[in-house]
Amino acid sequence: MNITTKNIQAKKKALVRLACQIVHARDHRCQLCGRCDGKMDAAHVIPRSRGWRWAVDLRNIVKLCYRCHTRWHEDPIWATMALAETRHDTTEYVAHAHHKTGTVTVTEATAKLRELNAAAEHHGIKGI
Repeated sequence: MNITTKNIQAKKKALVRLACQIVHARDHRCQLCGRCDGKMDAAHVIPRSRGWRWAVDLRNIVKLCYRCHTRWHEDPIWATMALAETRHDTTEYVAHAHHKTGTVTVTEATAKLRELNAAAEHHGIKGI
């Protein structure tokens, strides 16, 4: 896949989907309650609305069961505290939740594409 200034918006969406697929392959259970059966979703610790860089950062995405993902959106304070107890590496992200990221360059998107494709290959997923 070649990222250009004309197709960067569509490619950024494809990279977010790939990042979520990688998390589904990487995490085998809900990161909050530990369930490993039923419907699972990928959730962003820092919302995607804060910027594309957060949306494709594999450390910022967690796998949650349907019940925890629903509660995640209903009670963000509970979610933050529960996640801090189970995944200590996400604490730094929560501290940066108010930061919004700027425009993404073609060079940065291409570098992220290479990184995600390598992670996909590691987890046996077809990359982009």
